[in-house]
Amino acid sequence: MRKIDLLSIEFGKPLPADLFDSEGNLLLPKGHVVGHTDLRKSRNQITNGVFTRDDDADQFGNEPAPTDESDDHSSGGEKGHRGPDSKPRLKALFSQEIVGEEVGSAAETHLASTLRLDALLDQDKGHARKRPASPNYRRLGLSCLRAEAEHAAEHFGHAVDEISNVLHDVERGKSPSLSTSGEMIEQFASSVSRDPSLGPLTAAISSDDCDYLVRHGLTTSLHLMTVVSQMDYSPEEVVQAGIGAMFQDIGMIRVPRSIRLAPRALSGAERRTVERHPIYSVDMLDKTGLASPLTLMMGYQAHERCDQSGYPRRQQRDGIHPLARILAVIDVYSAVTSDRPHRKGIPPYDGILLLLEEAQAGRLDGEAVRLFLNSVSLFPLGSYVELSSGSYARVLRSNWGNHTMPVVVMLDQEGQESDVEVDLSKEDEARVVRTIDKKEVRKFCEKKKLESELAEIRAWSG
Repeated sequence: MRKIDLLSIEFGKPLPADLFDSEGNLLLPKGHVVGHTDLRKSRNQITNGVFTRDDDADQFGNEPAPTDESDDHSSGGEKGHRGPDSKPRLKALFSQEIVGEEVGSAAETHLASTLRLDALLDQDKGHARKRPASPNYRRLGLSCLRAEAEHAAEHFGHAVDEISNVLHDVERGKSPSLSTSGEMIEQFASSVSRDPSLGPLTAAISSDDCDYLVRHGLTTSLHLMTVVSQMDYSPEEVVQAGIGAMFQDIGMIRVPRSIRLAPRALSGAERRTVERHPIYSVDMLDKTGLASPLTLMMGYQAHERCDQSGYPRRQQRDGIHPLARILAVIDVYSAVTSDRPHRKGIPPYDGILLLLEEAQAGRLDGEAVRLFLNSVSLFPLGSYVELSSGSYARVLRSNWGNHTMPVVVMLDQEGQESDVEVDLSKEDEARVVRTIDKKEVRKFCEKKKLESELAEIRAWSG
């Protein structure tokens, strides 16, 4: 008999082989469609793990689950420093019914974190109906918006440094510092409250030079706070959600660097290793004693999907917190539009189209996608577009509920932004024809400059 990784059991699918307890008693037969209730009924029997026959182990893609001792966390490829709280955690907390291999107070604390969140979810059913969304019509003037955006970009740079230091401390076994990080998120939330365009605009100008986990955390936090600030949530809850988005992937630090930074697509076993990281994130955040339940929920459920294809619990839509459904949308958008070791990011407009496809397929929540589009439009803020007039412009603001008609600022012949804002929803004929990149903007400027020089030559020679 061979012990298998509980995370290799796919819920909602037939078992490829028989499962046994540590005493050799049959738990579930081959072909049985596994549900969470099966493990609830058997939880007293699986304390010491789940087993299958030696010849069948490969059918579960069986691979020893990584522990803190085997993880490669340091930048030099050596084992990271193990702090006092870094002893091996539960191998699987796939649901509240699964008990991992470790027993004792540490395991119970880790289990309690997720159990508490599951209980809150049960209490929170229907919560989305109590939090309606409405547009924030606060808009700064163009000059003030530009000044605020410049300040936010500078603040983003400082935040990158601070969060990088936090992650470095975590790699060395320390707990994340939420007090300083919370103050930074509060400043971003304050900017968003003055003009919701500042969140997406700041996220759009973020640099690819910094670590992906840092950039991804900050951009998803900015986008989520922009959406949540226009729902019936308090300013404190907006910040709590933002902190959760910022640290949703902090558990990835416990994933071996060889997997986390792999310049290729991951194998099935490697993906299952990655799918443990939300549990690690909750555990790490909860230990700080400063994370609210809402913050923990963001880290716990950011990767769940409405069709139960997500992780760590394969929840369906009603089992996912409404803000986590929004964060899932933002998480996908930020991920696919960012460069990764194994691929280049796709353009923002293509990222939006992907979200619509994922919603149509039932993986992402359609209402959550609409709320995100209300904030960024079909042509995301910061994008360059060509208008039906042949002019080029940069998307400056979204129009709530009118996703194809954003507010743009026109570009002059040198590619510089003018002081002219155009609300396309109020124009009879002007519309966006297509999105363009900076390279095409430069070509446009060169063409206009050449046309201007030719016109001068003709005028002089004539």
